[in-house]
Amino acid sequence: LRAKFARHLKSYEEAEAELDDLLKENPNNVDLRNELALSLAEQQDGTKQKRAYQIAQENFNLNRNSPDLMATFGWVNYRVGQMENAEKLINTAARMVGTQARPDILYYLAHVLAEKGQNEDVKKLLSQISESELPFAFKDDATQWLDRLKSSNTP
Repeated sequence: LRAKFARHLKSYEEAEAELDDLLKENPNNVDLRNELALSLAEQQDGTKQKRAYQIAQENFNLNRNSPDLMATFGWVNYRVGQMENAEKLINTAARMVGTQARPDILYYLAHVLAEKGQNEDVKKLLSQISESELPFAFKDDATQWLDRLKSSNTP
């Protein structure tokens, strides 16, 4: 839990340290590895992002039918600048969960669509996140982003 809280508080190095410790005892725990990939991907260090990519890809290859692992791999692709792969993976993960798309997947998709200048679609996704009852660590970020888009009247 400390690692998850650290990541949600954007203390990515702290989350990384906690997860690395946990993985020493459980090196094949996919959930821990997934959290580690997300924590590493957010850091600006290229070596850490490369490690995030490797972990996310290995996890995804273990279970290609998991929307969670697919979305994480898509997000890591986004963070390392592989936009085409990111879009494909995140869109597929969103379709897999359908109308019950979780805020994290919607948030990742919003970032990909923003890169493509699809701000109306981004606004719709951010509105869904803002209105969602599901817990999401970056809900405030999504709401603030939506407010900025609305105030700039960006199409």
